Amino acid sequence: MVDSSASRRQAIYKEQHDIEKLREKIAHLEIQLEENDKYVVKLKQKLDDAVQEEQGHNIDQLEHVENQQKQLAPPVSSGSPSPKAVDSNREQILPPKENQGGGNKVQVVQNFLAGKEGASSAMAFANIVSSGKLVCPTKDVNYHADGDIQMLHAYETIPFDNPDGGVWKQGWDVKYDKEKIKQEKKLEVVVIPHSHDDPGWLKTFEGYFEDQTKHILDGMVEHLNRTPDMKFIYAEMSFFELWWSQINDEIRNKARKLIESGQVEIVTGGWVMTDEANSHYFSTVMEMIEGHEFLLNQIGFKPSNHWSIDPFGISPTLAYIMKQSNMSHAAIQRVHYSVKKYLAQQRNLEFTWRQLWAGKSDVTDMKTHMFPFYSYDVPHTCGPEPAICCQFDFKRLTSIGCPWGKAPEVITPGNVAQRGQMLADQYRKKAQLYKNNVILVPLGDDFRYDSLTEWNDQYKNYKMLFDYMNSNKDLNINARFGTLHDYFTLLEKRISEDKPLSILSGDFFTYADRDDHYWSGYFTSRPFYKHMDRTVQHYLRTADILFSLANWKANNSGVKFTGEDLYDNLVTARRAMSLFQHHDGVTGTARDHVVIDYGEKMVTAINNCKQIISKATEYLMKFPPTREQGLKIDEEHFVDKLPQKVVSEDGSVVVVFNPLGQPRQEVVCINVNSWKSRVGLPGESNTEILQQIGPVLQVIDNKIVADKDRFELCFLAEIQALGFARFNIFEADDVANKVKLRSSSEFESQYFETKLVDKSTDIIIENSHLKASFDVNTGLLKTLKEESELDVELSFVHYGARKHNRSFTGGDSLAGAYLFLPDGKARPLSSSDNSYIFVNGPIRKTIFVKGPQEAQLVHVVNLDVNAQSLYITNLVNITTQANFEVAMRLKTSIKEDNFFSDLNAFQMIRRKRFAKLPLQAQYYPMPGSAFIEDSNKRLSLLGRQALGVASLEPGWIEVMLDRRLNQDDDRGLAQGVLDNKRTESQFFLLLETLSGQPPDNDPTIGYHSLPAHHLSLALHYPLSILVGQIDHAASSEIPASTSLLAQAYPCDIHPIAIRTLSQPTIYGPGGTRSTKPQSSSGMVLHRLGVECRSKKELLTKCETSDGKISIKSQFVEKPKTVHDSSLTLMYVSDKETDSLLLNPMELKTVKISF
Repeated sequence: MVDSSASRRQAIYKEQHDIEKLREKIAHLEIQLEENDKYVVKLKQKLDDAVQEEQGHNIDQLEHVENQQKQLAPPVSSGSPSPKAVDSNREQILPPKENQGGGNKVQVVQNFLAGKEGASSAMAFANIVSSGKLVCPTKDVNYHADGDIQMLHAYETIPFDNPDGGVWKQGWDVKYDKEKIKQEKKLEVVVIPHSHDDPGWLKTFEGYFEDQTKHILDGMVEHLNRTPDMKFIYAEMSFFELWWSQINDEIRNKARKLIESGQVEIVTGGWVMTDEANSHYFSTVMEMIEGHEFLLNQIGFKPSNHWSIDPFGISPTLAYIMKQSNMSHAAIQRVHYSVKKYLAQQRNLEFTWRQLWAGKSDVTDMKTHMFPFYSYDVPHTCGPEPAICCQFDFKRLTSIGCPWGKAPEVITPGNVAQRGQMLADQYRKKAQLYKNNVILVPLGDDFRYDSLTEWNDQYKNYKMLFDYMNSNKDLNINARFGTLHDYFTLLEKRISEDKPLSILSGDFFTYADRDDHYWSGYFTSRPFYKHMDRTVQHYLRTADILFSLANWKANNSGVKFTGEDLYDNLVTARRAMSLFQHHDGVTGTARDHVVIDYGEKMVTAINNCKQIISKATEYLMKFPPTREQGLKIDEEHFVDKLPQKVVSEDGSVVVVFNPLGQPRQEVVCINVNSWKSRVGLPGESNTEILQQIGPVLQVIDNKIVADKDRFELCFLAEIQALGFARFNIFEADDVANKVKLRSSSEFESQYFETKLVDKSTDIIIENSHLKASFDVNTGLLKTLKEESELDVELSFVHYGARKHNRSFTGGDSLAGAYLFLPDGKARPLSSSDNSYIFVNGPIRKTIFVKGPQEAQLVHVVNLDVNAQSLYITNLVNITTQANFEVAMRLKTSIKEDNFFSDLNAFQMIRRKRFAKLPLQAQYYPMPGSAFIEDSNKRLSLLGRQALGVASLEPGWIEVMLDRRLNQDDDRGLAQGVLDNKRTESQFFLLLETLSGQPPDNDPTIGYHSLPAHHLSLALHYPLSILVGQIDHAASSEIPASTSLLAQAYPCDIHPIAIRTLSQPTIYGPGGTRSTKPQSSSGMVLHRLGVECRSKKELLTKCETSDGKISIKSQFVEKPKTVHDSSLTLMYVSDKETDSLLLNPMELKTVKISF
């Protein structure tokens, strides 16, 4: 039996679908032709400039412009390209000659609708498109580093077998020839007193300061002034600055003298000892600048050595940042115990660390010392036998004790020989693991030296031991207290005399401290706050840029910027973000009340930044200062729930700011209170804005419903680089822009056409760049198609937590904040009860899915009219579960096993899956992105926040979304992870076709394409939306759009920050502070490393470069001077500069005075 009505319905549905596709293509053509007009104006300006240059006899510049014009000019050809070809290259087009007057939009659209794609105007349009491709800017990037040790290759060799090594459990019985050592060069032993102070963990930052840290620093000044041969190193400037704010000038002067004399060394000098897995390189650079600026302003000290002893895995990105900050050496600790053993067996625990992209160049090389044993505490630092080393921790004379049953003894003339030989034996054994007979022996632990008793006990007892050892010629040892600088000075001397260090490249993830206890859980723990971290990052970066440029303009114009009075608030925001980069902050490994304290500080930071953004926007856009109510960011932020959009009313003005260095064309969405709301350009402009109005969907009581009081108004906006654009919200009766809804089950909407989905075929959403199909029963992704189709099966899975493993002789731990210890392979979350809404709009198409109830999952996929990728949002709430970890899994038809994940959102490192390692070892940090590829295709998952990622089978990507653990994992936190909140994660999913041969047969580093880079930047730094009221008279005085740049940055150069520098803080009674801005800023730049095999066209309108950028001609407000500097502005050149030349991957800072 044939259902004729069903056939008619299907035919009507197809016709409607075809009409909607034609409307989309018309919209595309309108956009393209408008951009043509703009582009030809820009080219004419270039030609005028070239003529002026010719008159000034600048022949080279003229030839460059002429060549550029030749490349862009339409070639002579025939044939009619497809509409897809026209649209995919639209950013590089010039208008056809016939259309240079006004664009002739109507005729082009009519030709298209009439099927006249071969008409002369369309053909010329397309020919110009095909000639305007961007040249890949960095074809000369390296895909590996030359050297002796490559960590990915080392993993193939290391057995990871964990045999019992005896007294050194994770090593072996270390021996040496007692006669031979007498003929060797003297063993130089540098004992380094230190205190590792966590700015938040079991206590809050302020709690630790009051209870311990201020006593440590007070004792440092008192004790070291009495004992000139005692030394001390300190790292955390967050604590040091808080202490500095509360002490008097006499103590400050004593502290300065200790630092100037070298008796105290500030190591690294960052605001915190940053986490190296989850931190974004922007935040790391900023927290380093925060610490270094304090040191320069208050003490005049410049750190030269890096100290990273507690982060849970070590990243080469940090080594590079330190190198660019003009540091020369590093000491690191938490590395997989099998890796330490492997390096120790070859005496390669000290090495020259080279960046993965460096090739043969030594420019990035950093000499690095790795601790050989389990921990940085005293029992695990003097030598391989913790039971003996513990006896030389003299704090334990009066507290703690030793777990091996042998307590320390006070050193006396009667026992100094016996105890001295015991300790010398440990030093000798430790020296067998290094090449140059110089050893570093840390003497400290967490929050050590908080009493004068400990200062005295450690000093007096070690002093007697040193005197004995140094006077015993048979021991051939020279031991003393020292700093990190003292140690590396001796090491450099020995290297020059004896054996150079091996060159190593790669990273040190994923960390395990014993057994199969891999610290891959913290890559995801507390994702709510990891999400908030990136929100702070975005708002702080935007506030810093706008404050700097408003302050700059005020200096030049003499018109006061009232936001300057908020500079203290900006400093507070910088420090809140910097504090959270601590390795128990962004890691999600602090106690519940400490996490809340971090959250409160970050929300305060966000609100401070929003206030500055509003003030600076009003100033730079010339808003009248007399208005009662200013502009406000259209988003509210909370400590305990996700951000929420503010509802805007008709009659409001909307200002959109683009914080990136290149122009953007993006869909902007705001919440409004009427389904009749529309958006338009200010003034009498008749230009139509592509837009749509739709419902705000949410899940309540396990059902998808539309919010009755708010609607989502989306429009396509084009914003200049570091630029503003203004729009108006008004009411209109035109309903042509209303979305249409298709639902998998019954759904009611008062304002929007709603029908049930036709379940006879999969759901398709597409534009001219991308086509995606979704399972009609679950609403989940099935395939992506660019040039060809790729299976991409999206699903959600969950892990449980394993029980104790009794086979471990040292005792086993359970999964917790640090450790991921699953109870086997992941199990699927059933999607059989999924329901969804398909929102079909002219500029955005959305699949809104209510997913598995166990995770209270909401899964949203958007495809915008001009997008090359899918935009995915997941909302999860696992508060009803126990020992439950939820992940999103992508299973593709990519067959080759090439998987890359990022380090600190800065570089892409190749990963391999090893059968000898457990599942939890296959998880890696993903602070920014990951991709899989074969010779023809690449699928990139670009994320907004730090999460854990794995590729457990060829063609798979799996990213953890949240984890809830009911117990502690024995790493000191003494609690589970049970403070989960409804959490959001955001991704772009980008499919690219690759061409040409891979540049390296065995790469250890990969690179994103320019489109992928720009998507990642857009995700981290979204358009800022401000809403307010303005009267009609004032409106005419405010520009509709403006840019703070004279020209956009090149496509491959990203302005990481434009940050106003601080004058020295003035400290008042009770620790009060007042900080004023300088008339100068640090501009930090990153030249991206780019993959040239991608055939994906960059839609951003910008120009590629050879790494050159002219600073003085970059901005509308011209700087007075520009000076080259080190990354964190510790070292500023006296010589002025006008331009920079950046190599691929390079980070560079200049100081701009105005």
